[in-house]
Amino acid sequence: MADRFPLNERVDMLAAFFEADRVLHRARRLYQIRYPHRRLPARNTFARLFVNIQVHGRFEVPRAVNQRVVADESLIALVEAQVAHNPYAGQRSIAKNVMASRYAVQAILKRRAFHPYKVHLNQQLHGNDFENRLQYCNWMQA
Repeated sequence: MADRFPLNERVDMLAAFFEADRVLHRARRLYQIRYPHRRLPARNTFARLFVNIQVHGRFEVPRAVNQRVVADESLIALVEAQVAHNPYAGQRSIAKNVMASRYAVQAILKRRAFHPYKVHLNQQLHGNDFENRLQYCNWMQA
């Protein structure tokens, strides 16, 4: 919404909203009559502006700031011990065992250059497989 309406238009919307006794359809109609050359906002835009001013003290909702994962040495040691104990464990189970968030575990593993890897056994040798392979190799060389 911040990029759709300039600040002066948002102030005018809020003024129309209060003059219309906080009734959305009346505020929209009043805004349309007062400013016919401007783009007409939806009804919920007036309410959203009012709620944002009440809750956040500004016209738009402030963006969340990503907080960096703080991992102390004891948590790093616990995660590394879990990986050493069971290298096939997933991040969720490690996080559950060390009572940390999955994102903290993920950040620790990434900093320590651990990468997810699971062994998938797709093939199994049987009784005369070696002889069959040897015959195939000899046939290919001939």
